[in-house]
Amino acid sequence: MLFCTLKQEVTVKETTLVIYGEEKAWLKRFAEQLRDRTQSRLKVLEFSREELVRTYLREQQVDLAILPETMADEFAGSCEVLYFTEEENPKDERAMYRYRPMSRHLEQILAFSGRKPVESLAGRASVHAVWSPVRGAGSTASAMLLGQLLAEKQQTLLLNTERWSVLPALLAREKEGSLADLLYYARVGSDPAEHLMEAEEQEGNLSWICPARDAADLRSASKEDWTVFIHALKSCGRYRYIVIDVGDGPEDESWILEMADRIWMPLKKSGISLQRERMFCAALEREGKEDLLERVRRFTLPDTEELRELLDYRQLLYTEWGRAMRQLLKETDV
Repeated sequence: MLFCTLKQEVTVKETTLVIYGEEKAWLKRFAEQLRDRTQSRLKVLEFSREELVRTYLREQQVDLAILPETMADEFAGSCEVLYFTEEENPKDERAMYRYRPMSRHLEQILAFSGRKPVESLAGRASVHAVWSPVRGAGSTASAMLLGQLLAEKQQTLLLNTERWSVLPALLAREKEGSLADLLYYARVGSDPAEHLMEAEEQEGNLSWICPARDAADLRSASKEDWTVFIHALKSCGRYRYIVIDVGDGPEDESWILEMADRIWMPLKKSGISLQRERMFCAALEREGKEDLLERVRRFTLPDTEELRELLDYRQLLYTEWGRAMRQLLKETDV
């Protein structure tokens, strides 16, 4: 269970949590997830040197500490103590099996800190698919702009499903994981949301999942895989908005359109563009999917010379396209 990013007033005393571990990279990831999932309501302090954590625990007031089992009893008298184990030990409420999902760790930590979980956003994230039957209509730029504009409101995730994604050229990438990995977890029955930290980059309220490196990984994902994956994103409570730049990665992109609450469709000012849109609408009607048309918001981006060179994605907001998308969003009930 993750915790919401809505602006809710919750009167809770800040809890100081100390974590000690010798594996710095793992310790850092664990602490980051705790901070993120509790929306900074836990003051998380991480230590990778034993002498430093011992000094801190002796001199400072701490509510809860997560320590090696060999140190647990030593400090149990001064604060609540949990400890990591390499094997399951359900009879000991202080034991934290290291390889459990993060949500289980969080439940145990909150129980020991006396904290009640904030109301979850489960099921409340809205999905905005950006797709067009017309090539070169500005779908990716529109998705980038929509993601930034929605992130001005609340936590937003940007996802690109193209086989040859341009996202790495526009956004930073440091994580090793990718969209392909998350689809794999969906396929084998593991919760993709538990692995988001492996593939998600973040800047302010805008997060993005690193694209798949191999296009074949996207093509091999089934409709069920995509459905499980997107539902996991919607229900994890981490985001308020999910923006999907729907490309040709899935075998059938209509799978994703069907899961979208709104479909943003950029078009061009041409007869060919109009004909392609008509063919798309006719195909939906033949397949009995007319309800998708009710979710479509059609628009045409203005002509501009500003986008001849590759821009930093933040610069898009200050172009004619950025201003047009901002106005469009104001006119649309989101």
